[in-house]
Amino acid sequence: MSKETFARELGAYHWERLERLADHYGHRDRRRYAVTLLKRAIEESEMWMRADRFAHYERLITELEEQEHLIWNDYPKNGAPKQGGYDDDIPF
Repeated sequence: MSKETFARELGAYHWERLERLADHYGHRDRRRYAVTLLKRAIEESEMWMRADRFAHYERLITELEEQEHLIWNDYPKNGAPKQGGYDDDIPF
């Protein structure tokens, strides 16, 4: 997309807002400033996307850890079953 197309697609209302921002921060090349803002917005959006993924995986890991903790609590400390002995299942 060329810079001119970008400016047209942005629309007059948003372009005026962008011009006010550029003037406020002392940028003379408004198109370049618009591209810079777009790059920053994309980078920030990607950052939030990665954070959402990380939070999702963190929840999955927490659930797995809780399941393992429950299994570990059922497993006896010395390796023997909680009821009976080692050879209770042996038929002789």
